[in-house]
Amino acid sequence: MLAFMSPTVAQEASQKEQRLKAFLTCRDSEDPAKVVEACTDVLGTKGLPEEMRPFIKERRGSAHVQLKEYRQGLIDLANAKNPRELYDRAIAYLETGAYDDALTDADAVVHLMPQLAAAYNLKAWICVKMGEGEKGLADANRAIELEPSLAAAYDTRAYIYEKMARDPKYIDPVLMFEAAKLAISAIKDYRKAMELKPDLQESIDGLHRMGLDK
Repeated sequence: MLAFMSPTVAQEASQKEQRLKAFLTCRDSEDPAKVVEACTDVLGTKGLPEEMRPFIKERRGSAHVQLKEYRQGLIDLANAKNPRELYDRAIAYLETGAYDDALTDADAVVHLMPQLAAAYNLKAWICVKMGEGEKGLADANRAIELEPSLAAAYDTRAYIYEKMARDPKYIDPVLMFEAAKLAISAIKDYRKAMELKPDLQESIDGLHRMGLDK
């Protein structure tokens, strides 16, 4: 004799399947919009183990940062401790103008993952935004040393060289030759960045500022 599943049991099974699907999307999807939606669904689940909440919130926070929803990202990443989440929080701080906090998080990522070129590049760019690009030059150099194919690092270094070359102190005839060398270095790095990533708009714009086409 066949036994049919009761409507209540069937509904519970369907809800459980939906929760599992949402969790897997939250954990594995590369689409940040889907991650935000799925993680929000999971966080609203009754009986969700408390030890899972930090992971899910941080996953959602990183997705918010990818979507450029920086303030929402900062809320979810408030207690971040892992390199990935700290890196994303540094970006969120950077994009909301909290440069000191951004630099603190970037430093933490470098400490935890000293071979991560992107972290050094992020530090360098934060220095640029703070108006202290020359301080970021060593980090840009380190990023390139660790990952010679990282186009963003060449672009960052090029921008630093460009800003240094435009420093009013180089109006002094004695220093004009130094300014010219910095400008040449900037052009070389912008072109290297575009060699690695031809559609990198920041480098295209940089060459235009220097009166050059691609």
